[in-house]
Amino acid sequence: MAKFGDYSAVTTLADTDVTVFSTNSGTKKITIASIAALIKSKIGITSVVTVLPAQSLTASGGSLTFSSSAIKTTSIVEPYATIFGISPSSMTVTDGKCVITFDAQSAAFDVKLTVRN
Repeated sequence: MAKFGDYSAVTTLADTDVTVFSTNSGTKKITIASIAALIKSKIGITSVVTVLPAQSLTASGGSLTFSSSAIKTTSIVEPYATIFGISPSSMTVTDGKCVITFDAQSAAFDVKLTVRN
């Protein structure tokens, strides 16, 4: 079965973390939040994308519950499965939670969720 990358051991940078650059005019410090704001302003990003870790279902299908403070009733929520072309039979989004149900498939599969705000 195909798997999505497991990045559970990766450390997330906080907005207040500082990185240092060496430039022709000396050493510069900038916060991660400032870097993100600069990138967003340069390329016109207006939303924040959160990718939630993949969960697994057997071939018999069933329901998955994704929980995150990033999930809002106004979010754009997109599930992605490791079996090409399948779609959920139902999806319910509430603040903090998304429940996705899949019908039976030909094999076990993983599902990850992206949330845009």
